[in-house]
Amino acid sequence: MSFFSNPVFSDWFESEGILLAEQGILLPGGKQKRPDRIILRENESIIVDFKTGEEQERYGIQVRDYMVLVQKLTQKPVKGYLCYLETGKIETVHA
Repeated sequence: MSFFSNPVFSDWFESEGILLAEQGILLPGGKQKRPDRIILRENESIIVDFKTGEEQERYGIQVRDYMVLVQKLTQKPVKGYLCYLETGKIETVHA
């Protein structure tokens, strides 16, 4: 399966918006969160985290944390996704 044949996946690479890859989000106290991909669009933001190996519940929790942070920063609706590179599965993460 080609990831780019999946419209959700190809949208992360081929559409409008500001792309931030591996961009750190500074938290109070100096810690950082670093989603793999943040796409900032006029009416929404998209968070994508790429994973290898087995699906784990903590990955969804991690993406939800990113979504909350980005929503606070942008004041726009946020969509979140996990993309498992080995299996080709794309999972929508709900806030």
